[in-house]
Amino acid sequence: MNTESSRPISLSGARVVGTVLADVEPGVSLNNSTPYYPIILFTLPPDVDECLRILIPEHSDADAAAIEDKKPTPASVHPEFAFADGNVEIQTTDQVFWVHEYHLNKFAVFAALIQEARKPEAIPGSGRRFILACDKKTKGEDIYNTLKVIYASHIDGVPDFSSSTLTSTLRIASLFDYPALRKFAISKLEEMNMPAIQRIQLSDEFTLPSWETPAFSELCSRKESISQAEAEILGMNRFVEIARIRETERARLAVKFSGGIFEEMLQASELASSLQEGGSNGPGSVQDTFVYSSGRSALPACTCAIWTTIQGNRVINPCSIHKIAPKVLEEGQKLLKQRDELLKRLGSIQSAFNCRLE
Repeated sequence: MNTESSRPISLSGARVVGTVLADVEPGVSLNNSTPYYPIILFTLPPDVDECLRILIPEHSDADAAAIEDKKPTPASVHPEFAFADGNVEIQTTDQVFWVHEYHLNKFAVFAALIQEARKPEAIPGSGRRFILACDKKTKGEDIYNTLKVIYASHIDGVPDFSSSTLTSTLRIASLFDYPALRKFAISKLEEMNMPAIQRIQLSDEFTLPSWETPAFSELCSRKESISQAEAEILGMNRFVEIARIRETERARLAVKFSGGIFEEMLQASELASSLQEGGSNGPGSVQDTFVYSSGRSALPACTCAIWTTIQGNRVINPCSIHKIAPKVLEEGQKLLKQRDELLKRLGSIQSAFNCRLE
């Protein structure tokens, strides 16, 4: 075997560590039992401790035991993605997946790794399974969520994936270069009502500048203060800038609120002054509008008289006070209406003031 061609290849978070014969059933069970591959078609460099350690027949028993002790605990094959005909094995620190090459070829990085692994063979063997070992930063959960998306059936429409599943998909699509999948995950995440700080966090990780401005505006204008957890995500510089903008916005709203309160109080004051004694003698003044109900005009004494006509009909001759009674009633109704308007305005002022204090 060409030693140079069997060296692990690293590309952006993953590398090919070799191939195994897929037609010989590997001894990897789904219950975390120790796997054993009969044939491994690669050599291990001495400084790589993440690769699968294999007992070489010509080693002594002592050497074999020493190598076995250094072998890390192998990850289990995920039961949902353990396809017997899957010709690619994806290894993470906590999960293993047997999947199909045609799905992974849509990821530019995975496709390049698979093609690199085939170079030693003029005609790739149909029974071989390529092993792609991801680095420690790539989580098995992210790979699992991404596989759920790319293996999902869209016959009845796009399934409703959770935000965590789509975030994992966006992470793997960005890391291993699958532009269409990245665009799909972004479009679905944009439809979700995520908190502003989460959108900022995703924008930082996946370079989404169009998400930043609306999210920052929301943080600057919302009533709740910035929490400690949010401040840690923002960092010192952005936290200080948001705090400055929030203080400026509060000052602007305070000035606007004060102007509104002054206008409301002025209107209420003008209404109240129309109810008080005194005022100008011009049109609409208290003296002209409420002559009798204001108490400034003394009511005449009642001199009502009743007599009987020749025909025997009783006739009431109302006095002056009863002649003006309808006018007094009309004025009273106007007073009650204006009182209700005044109370309503005062209630609005108090409510607005309480809201600003909260």
